[in-house]
Parts: sequence; structure tokens; C-alpha cells
Amino acid sequence: MSLTMEYTQAEDGMLYPNISMEKEDLSKLGKYGLMAMDYLKENHHQRYKSLVRFGRLTEVLEPVNQEAHQMIDTMMEKYLKSHRPVNPADTMETWRIRQQGMMQAEEIVIHEIVNRYH
Repeated sequence: MSLTMEYTQAEDGMLYPNISMEKEDLSKLGKYGLMAMDYLKENHHQRYKSLVRFGRLTEVLEPVNQEAHQMIDTMMEKYLKSHRPVNPADTMETWRIRQQGMMQAEEIVIHEIVNRYH
């Protein structure tokens, strides 16, 4: 984020500042970063406003998304090792096991990583 100060001379001879700020690119945050942003906005509004004001929202929340994805990958790996399908050729059974693992992993990640004070 950069702050640009330019002045415009009015008809009365006075210089008036033209103040503009660039908005942060929130597309880098990803799913869990955006969820953390919503959590901050709803539960810690002053912290959220401070991060927005100083242009640090992506700096603080981008690592949240990365940490969440790493934790989900690790948890899914462990879950799939301990929950093998009875019939590996059965696509639906394999899909169901993966979905159950993903739902459990996401629930834990949301509670432990996303919904905390950043």
C-alpha cells in the first residue's frame, strides 16, 4: 500500500490535497485467509480495521491460508493411512472416505487456525 500526496490549486489560490490509497489485493488470501478475515471482521473489529488501515491485512492473513492448507494435507495423509477402503476399486467408497477425512480436517483447521486472533 502506498500513500500518494498531490495538491490541486483551486480558484481561490489555495492548495488542496488529493489523497488516495491503493486497495490491497485480497485475491492472494485464498479460502482460509478469507474465512479468517471474516472472523476478524465479526469478532475483533478493531484489529480488522487496524490491519486494513495500515495495509497489513494480506501480510497477516496470507500465512493463515498457507498454514491451514499444510495442516489439512498432513491430517488427510494420516486419515487416509488409517482409513483404507475395503474395496479399493470402489470409487464411491474411496470418495466417501476422502470426504469424511476432509470434513474432519476442515473442522479442526477452522477451529484451531482460522478462528483465532491474528
